Amino acid sequence: MTIMRQLLNQKGSSLIGALMTLMVLGFTGMAAVEMSTGENMASVNDMETQQALYVGQAGIEYAKDKLSQGLSPDINNKSFGRGSFSVVSSPDQSSFQVTSQVGSARRVQTIGANFSKDNTALDLTRAYVDENHLKNVDLVKFGGEAVVITGMIVDWEMGSCEADDEASIAANCVTGSWGDYSDEDDDSEDVEASVDAEESDDDILSENNSGVGSSYAAYEDPNHAGKILICHVPPGNPANAHTLSISVAGWEHGHNSGNGCKHNQDYLGSCSGYAGEISVDENNDGVADDLEEDDDDGDDNESTTCNDYEAFIYQCDNDNPANRDHGGIHVTSIGLEGQMIYDPASNLGSPALPGADGGETIVSEAMTLIEDGTYNFKGPGEAPTTYITFDTPLEEGRWYQLTILFSDGSQVTQSFKARGEADNASNEETSTEAGFVVADGQIIANENEDVELTVTGSEIYSGRSELSVTVELGVVGSDGNITYTPLNNSSDVDGGESYITATAEGGSVYVVRATAFKNGSELATYVSTNTTQVKTLINGDEAPSLPNQNASFAEFLNQYIVENIMVINGNSVMMLFELDADISQNAQHPDIDFDDLVVTLTFTGNGDVYYKSVGDQLHYLQKGK
Repeated sequence: MTIMRQLLNQKGSSLIGALMTLMVLGFTGMAAVEMSTGENMASVNDMETQQALYVGQAGIEYAKDKLSQGLSPDINNKSFGRGSFSVVSSPDQSSFQVTSQVGSARRVQTIGANFSKDNTALDLTRAYVDENHLKNVDLVKFGGEAVVITGMIVDWEMGSCEADDEASIAANCVTGSWGDYSDEDDDSEDVEASVDAEESDDDILSENNSGVGSSYAAYEDPNHAGKILICHVPPGNPANAHTLSISVAGWEHGHNSGNGCKHNQDYLGSCSGYAGEISVDENNDGVADDLEEDDDDGDDNESTTCNDYEAFIYQCDNDNPANRDHGGIHVTSIGLEGQMIYDPASNLGSPALPGADGGETIVSEAMTLIEDGTYNFKGPGEAPTTYITFDTPLEEGRWYQLTILFSDGSQVTQSFKARGEADNASNEETSTEAGFVVADGQIIANENEDVELTVTGSEIYSGRSELSVTVELGVVGSDGNITYTPLNNSSDVDGGESYITATAEGGSVYVVRATAFKNGSELATYVSTNTTQVKTLINGDEAPSLPNQNASFAEFLNQYIVENIMVINGNSVMMLFELDADISQNAQHPDIDFDDLVVTLTFTGNGDVYYKSVGDQLHYLQKGK
């Protein structure tokens, strides 16, 4: 009886136990369902992230295809598969950004690319005025991809700039934009050629005898009355920098980087660390006496007068676009390769008659250029009556600025001082053939030029271990494809390795590709067209700035830099590669030094001049002899 009663009393506890078991099982089931749901969501997110990457790749290909046609790649929320992509271009930076999205997954990629501005350059070296026309305005196209011209801006200065011509020539002659000028048939002394014609030798002598003045007191030569000490840096031969003792006039009219041509790297004061003999200008002509036979730049010539071409390329120093005097004249029509692209009298383009004012945007008939070559702005007919035509006769000696607008949103701009027809005819008879063009990491050489690629040096480390670097010279085909030839059998280069090739018939377009390896694995590869990672420089260009104030260039590179200016031979191009720091990801990376690899391309042949594209400005230069 007692046992039966005990059993009956335990019925409640069994029920409670059963209920607790059911609760545990329920919570376990819910947890399992929650875990399964979370795993499924994570799986979906991973899948969408991967799909967003693929959609982004489709966006990149879309943008590249548009750019190859000379069109803008910009588009917003273009559907593709389960997602969409948007493209925003930055022509000034030669890049575009693709944003792709699938579900909640979003990817952003920035890609470097060539726009129409990177495949063209205005050539105004033959331009001149003839009555109402600007003639011999050329657009050079290269790179193999189509460009579409959609408009133009023509600006001019009919007044204030003229008075500043001589000062502007003097200042721009030595800013480093013009390279190393030399005339091997000219035996005249450099300073005499640049002294104002109204200043006599007596004036110079008088200035010398009156002391150096307060402005130059800190640089006065204690051993020679009326002289100041300067550091003379021979163009193309910086290792031969030495101290000179010259007159103030010799500095102000010859060696001063603001008033001379060839000695644009000289500076006031003795050369740092120089312990050699100081050359003295005893006869007060501005040239140290022991240098009068040779300017010690490595050649046997002594000439530093500015080249006439300079007067036709750069813009007046004191020019302000907002204050330009347009003289009340208008552009009334524009022709290009035998076709009219702007003719308001025939309702072609805008603005309407009376035509476009200076600096006004001209919307032209769209014109697509497919083949590489030179295109001339002239209208139809064997004897065209239309070029870039105005409603008023033009005066020679005035300043003009031309901007070509392209469909992809980019543009090229060039300014020049116009000659008259007679001056142009004389120039045509004596002009020399262009040797090569430098534009955005590409070098376009004519068929008379051979190129030698030499490794100037390489200094790249990971910790204490030096990385290996390979170099290839690429030739860009008419289809845009690049054929590369490796240096040193694709082995590591340290300096001195070279490769020589002849340009193809009709000329060649060159690029350079470099690859850094760490422990046998590829670390980074960059082509010279990547102007962020590779700096392509000529004589007189500014050296790249380094974000790390404590950083410095390697010694093999530093010898070519004086006062932050590149000093190299006029017929050479130097490329500075940054291989171990991705500047697009971190422009302040402490490893940025641009001496991971330095190569020099030297051109030899019949071409006596070359072009330099700085931004959208194309400069006409003479090669150093």
